[in-house]
Amino acid sequence: MRVHQQSSIASINGKTLKGSSAEQNAFSLLWETKKVSLGPNDTYKAFVKFRQFKRTNDITHARFSTPTRNPEIEVRMPDEIDHLCRFGGPHTTIDEHRIAKRETLHGMYFPHQAMRFRWWPKATVTT
Repeated sequence: MRVHQQSSIASINGKTLKGSSAEQNAFSLLWETKKVSLGPNDTYKAFVKFRQFKRTNDITHARFSTPTRNPEIEVRMPDEIDHLCRFGGPHTTIDEHRIAKRETLHGMYFPHQAMRFRWWPKATVTT
């Protein structure tokens, strides 16, 4: 696995924070930025990129420990795979962006709710 010495992993009010590798083992990487203080009207964005190898018909769950405003899930997969994203509660407003294959939850995503992402092979039609 190729790991860069520094990478942009967050921003505060549009100013990029560089992170560096703090820990690495056979299963994970830990990156950290310098410690910063946030004011009441400051905006913090974290950039997360990862790759998983799973079965053709599978599900994954993610939980975050901080509130997130308008979280997004961007999907990159082959055209023959279909998917479904859920952001916790049953009555949520989700925008599906057709071009970027991205889904955005409108509103605040509170800590410890389960974000679910499910995928499966599209049905094939035989004649």
